[in-house]
Amino acid sequence: MALRGFFLALVSLVFAAQAVAADFRLQFPLKCEIGKTCWIVNYMDDAKGPDARDYACGIRTYDGHDGTDIGLPDRVAMETGTDVLAAAAGKVLRIRDSVEDKEPTEEEMAALEKANRGCGNGILIDHGDGWQTIYCHMKQNSIRVRPGQAVSTGDVLGQAGQSGSAQFPHLHLGVLRQGDRLDPFTGMKNDTGCAQQKTPLWADNVKLPYEPVIAYAAGFHKGVPDFEAVKIDASSPRMLSGEPGALVFWSAFYGVRTGDRISLSISDPSGHVIATNEVTQDKDRARQFLYVGRKGEKGFAPGSYKGTASVRRDGKDGQPVTRTIERDVLLK
Repeated sequence: MALRGFFLALVSLVFAAQAVAADFRLQFPLKCEIGKTCWIVNYMDDAKGPDARDYACGIRTYDGHDGTDIGLPDRVAMETGTDVLAAAAGKVLRIRDSVEDKEPTEEEMAALEKANRGCGNGILIDHGDGWQTIYCHMKQNSIRVRPGQAVSTGDVLGQAGQSGSAQFPHLHLGVLRQGDRLDPFTGMKNDTGCAQQKTPLWADNVKLPYEPVIAYAAGFHKGVPDFEAVKIDASSPRMLSGEPGALVFWSAFYGVRTGDRISLSISDPSGHVIATNEVTQDKDRARQFLYVGRKGEKGFAPGSYKGTASVRRDGKDGQPVTRTIERDVLLK
């Protein structure tokens, strides 16, 4: 989420823009496996005008977003603990560690922004030569560093959380140079437009392919799933009862947009499809939940059932973009 107002006294000075320093490179700031236990949910808004666009001219951002959001699957991952790492060596300038982890209401979000606490718990690090990084929405009481402390690349700073203006558990990483906010995927200021020559700030060993849409979680449930509960725990049970009732398969997506074709299905132990749901997305959504189910008035035959969710999008070059996620459950 945006870091507007955070540590404003330290980053409000205006300097002349300078070329990207060849020796300043960033390591990935979260101890997780990208694409499996964490995902880039929102990129920086690089559009010159009001229509938000990420660095690839896609819609994986929102208007005015000034950093990179790396999301966790659920609150369980947050509570278990996902370490935030220093993306580069430097000196800690400021910290905040007292903001509660919660999903704020619209009124609470407005109040947080007005009080310059939208970043929630966070850390501002100076790297010299005008470079700074900022880490937002960290877990309450998790920060391990103090102002004035020197940190090395990869040092544990604390843990990812859901403090401040955060609708889901994640880390917001912001990069600044002489007060300007830069996109780490381009090395450019955030108001230069998306179709620009790119010199990423990521270190050579950091591989972060652009993902236009993500199927990040899925699972089985007996009865209609409670997606508020899924936000807390997005895991899928390995075993369920085959007793009478409804067998439901759900999936969660990041970055769906109007026109995406989303399909969900359940297959029985013989491979026969017993339930399908196909929808055409009617509006852009940063996060979307869908499900498919089958009623079993006499129960379900024992064995392994498979759920499959896919999102398909027409590509710019005529090649479709497809992302699929599968889960199995044993009914007894």
